[in-house]
Amino acid sequence: MANENEVRTVQQLYDIKDKVALVTGGYGLYGRWLSQAMAEAGAHVIVASRNVERCKQYAEELQQAGGSATGAQLDQGDETSILALRDHIDDAFGRLDIFINNAVGRFPVKNLLETETDYWPDYMQVNATGVLMMCKHLGQYMYEAGSGSIINISSIYGVVGQTFPIYEGTDVTSPADYAFVKGGMINLTRSMATLLAPRVRVNCLAPGGLFNDQDPLFVKRYEEHCPLGRMAGPEDIKGPAVFLASDASQYLTGQIIGVEGGWTAW
Repeated sequence: MANENEVRTVQQLYDIKDKVALVTGGYGLYGRWLSQAMAEAGAHVIVASRNVERCKQYAEELQQAGGSATGAQLDQGDETSILALRDHIDDAFGRLDIFINNAVGRFPVKNLLETETDYWPDYMQVNATGVLMMCKHLGQYMYEAGSGSIINISSIYGVVGQTFPIYEGTDVTSPADYAFVKGGMINLTRSMATLLAPRVRVNCLAPGGLFNDQDPLFVKRYEEHCPLGRMAGPEDIKGPAVFLASDASQYLTGQIIGVEGGWTAW
């Protein structure tokens, strides 16, 4: 433990200036705010997804706002693409300090009783096998470098079951396959944390619903059920991400942090 004269200030603990941060699914609903948070906090952010042109476009927007960012291509369902991204990061930066594991493949949105299973192999290739391959290759890269922070993005529906009555009569729902993979990501976080310790920390954010102009009836019901009385906004995801990326959370690993306004406290 450091002596009193060596204890860093809170500002120093939260400093991620010049760190290299990868955000997968980096321009999506959550990803764009996660990418923005890393750039605003001083890191160089790599915005990665299948649509490399959109990633590059969003990276340019972050640059215009004063951040440091680049776009990169990633097909999470293809191990060759994952390895190519790892090699690109190594060639361009020589290290990876922060890995925000956010990408999720979107498939037909139906409840379990209405779901056909023909899409399941493709869904699992991206959201289960792909996630494991990302963790394997990038986790190993960071472990061999000797340090880093991995932040998995799960969901409240990886922690608790869906509250289906809030969806009735609206155009919004939450499929069982989503809960399946997000629940798995939570225990994957714990497994990775013990495997990669003490060199790499691995934690997980489990966000609640992020407001995105959803059906007003759904929003009303959601807010009535949430103790803080509202859906999440961009700032609600940005702050916890910077906390886990920085040394402010240096003694946290294997933790699941709910960013959900008290949703799971009932």
